[in-house]
Amino acid sequence: MNALAIARPCSPYSEPRVTISAPRKIYRVEADASTPDEESVDEAIQNWLDQTSLMSSIDDMLAVPSFDILVDYGYAALPKIIDHMDKEPSLLGLAAAKIVGDSPITDKIRGDVRAMTGAWIGWYQRAKRDFV
Repeated sequence: MNALAIARPCSPYSEPRVTISAPRKIYRVEADASTPDEESVDEAIQNWLDQTSLMSSIDDMLAVPSFDILVDYGYAALPKIIDHMDKEPSLLGLAAAKIVGDSPITDKIRGDVRAMTGAWIGWYQRAKRDFV
């Protein structure tokens, strides 16, 4: 899909300014028989948080088995991940990034867990309409 150019006048007496609107990314959610229930997702989230609470290495956090379980749950786990992050800032965005294949984290906020959590919550609020 191509970007859309829209010409809008800045004022009634000026030339129109052209802005480029980037195409929306659509997230395709495939539902199947293996879709996890909420309890399974909650359990995987809590296991990952418990197992990584004393870790400082992101690589070690990504190697914990419950991380792979969360990622395997895919888009079905995103609402619970975001909900948990909304209640308590955490690095669960690592799992969200792996699931989505993208991340709203910029270099400016990298390392600030509260700011990164806020970026993921904001991303989800904007992107959830694009889940089909």
